[in-house]
Amino acid sequence: LTLATKGTNLELEVSEVLWVITVPSIWQEADKQFMRKAAHKAKIIPRPESADLILALEPECAVIAAEESEKGFLTGDKVLTLDCGGGTVDICCVEVTATRFETKVENKDLPPGEQKRPTLRLRQLIEPTGGNWGSTYIDQNFLSFMSYLLEDPRLEKLRNKNPGAILELLNEFEQVKTSITEKDYVSMKGSKAINLAEILDTMSAGGTEVKLADLVETYNFKCEEKDNGMGGIGILGRKGHETNLVMPMALIKTFFKPVIDKILNEVESLLMKDELLDLTHLLLVGGFAESDVLQHELSDRLRDRVKLLLPRRPTRVVQKGAVEYGLDPAIIST
Repeated sequence: LTLATKGTNLELEVSEVLWVITVPSIWQEADKQFMRKAAHKAKIIPRPESADLILALEPECAVIAAEESEKGFLTGDKVLTLDCGGGTVDICCVEVTATRFETKVENKDLPPGEQKRPTLRLRQLIEPTGGNWGSTYIDQNFLSFMSYLLEDPRLEKLRNKNPGAILELLNEFEQVKTSITEKDYVSMKGSKAINLAEILDTMSAGGTEVKLADLVETYNFKCEEKDNGMGGIGILGRKGHETNLVMPMALIKTFFKPVIDKILNEVESLLMKDELLDLTHLLLVGGFAESDVLQHELSDRLRDRVKLLLPRRPTRVVQKGAVEYGLDPAIIST
């Protein structure tokens, strides 16, 4: 095992490394044992129960890192950690019963032999929860729309002809998804374009040419019949060879809203529990936490109820906390 450091490479034996793998707090013991067996099969630990591997709960790691960066947690604070990833949203609620910073303040007037070890202590308030409400479900809603537009149930024909075209389509949509701002989402004004050249070429291969203009005309006609209020989709490009699909914000919002509503409803349900009536902080982390839309909806719904904490790099908070935890597992006690 080679560890790259500043200007040098450090050779290490696998047995010299303490491995910290973060896992969702909603995982059952069987899930954790599976992870240990996988680590053993990967030959990073000598046996599944080895002490060389620590399984750390992702929301707790987030709190560890946030306590250092925010320097705002006090004894008695109650923190709900919302770890929003691609597949799942993982929720953990804890009460801070001691902080490292308060201990350091107490130690200032004590001789070295009487100083306490700075330790963050957390008490779990409710059972961890969560669900399949990650950002990839926005992708699934978009693919459902595309399936309807292309008249290809579950996009099976497209997958069979060119599986890579689905990946390219999702890459195109990712650019659209991450560009949606709070203003776009609230006002529902404007539109976003996505290039479907490869999709159209694949569908036209070996048969009748598929034109985007025809697909859009059919889709808009169906929408008018349903009177769904979203407005029609459009096209861009050279006359007769249009390849860019133009989606109004009202349509794009239908991809986001069902997913975000599930997150908001779960959070609001939790806040009604007796243990969380005096919740002080909501810590938002994970890749999906970078979404302007999710940040706005949480802030708007929870205004004046809790303090929303968004770390500068929400995607790295869990990893940073895991490293701190690995260096000092006694840093946290639940």
